[in-house]
Parts: sequence; C-alpha cells; structure tokens
Amino acid sequence: MTFTEFRLLIGSDWGLMLLSCILLYMFILRLRRVGGILGLTGTIATSVLILMLCWMQWNKYTVGQEILRIAEAEGTGYQLMTAEKKPLVAPRVLNVSGARYIIDMAEQHQQRHLPWTLIALPK
Repeated sequence: MTFTEFRLLIGSDWGLMLLSCILLYMFILRLRRVGGILGLTGTIATSVLILMLCWMQWNKYTVGQEILRIAEAEGTGYQLMTAEKKPLVAPRVLNVSGARYIIDMAEQHQQRHLPWTLIALPK
C-alpha cells in the first residue's frame, strides 16, 4: 500500500484517531500522577477505542484488497455495485498517483471508485 492509498483509507478518521491518542496520553499522565479509578478506566477505555478504530481501518483495507482482486479477475462470480446500487458492467483497476481506483469501462464518463466503497454481490 502506498502512502496515497493509506491517506485515502484513513479518510476523515484521522482526526478521531489523533484525538484518541491525545486522550490516552492525558489519562496515562493522570494515572501516573494521581492514580485512582478515573485514570485506570480512562486508560483502558481509550486503549480499547484506539484498538477499535485500528480494527475498522484494517477491515476497510482487507475488503478493498478483495474487491481489487475481484475487479482484476474476469469471471469470478461476483457483481460489483456502487453505494447507489448501480452495477459496474466492466470493472477495471486504474492506477493514479500511487492509488488504485476501480472504473467501469462500459461507461462513457468513467467515475473513479475507491475499492472499499464498492459492494461485491454474488451473481
């Protein structure tokens, strides 16, 4: 994965991840300085939140890789659809500036779709 794909994958979640890391840092400082139940539960809960955010990003990445594999292979038995329930007739992978997009070759005006924004349905 290139840095461009990583930046597109994280999308608007980077702010939430940064805020969670700052919050974790504050709870760790409180736990070291004062101790108590607030520092302990805050540290544990914020750690769980960061793990959940990382898990969501990993799931987006693995789904995107599978959809890229489906788009590259011809007759896989899956139909790719956009979020607007519009099927892609002839999906192809397009590399632009280090990012891989999926386009429909059957359309006259090709629209770029990020792989994790598509839905793969069995035919």
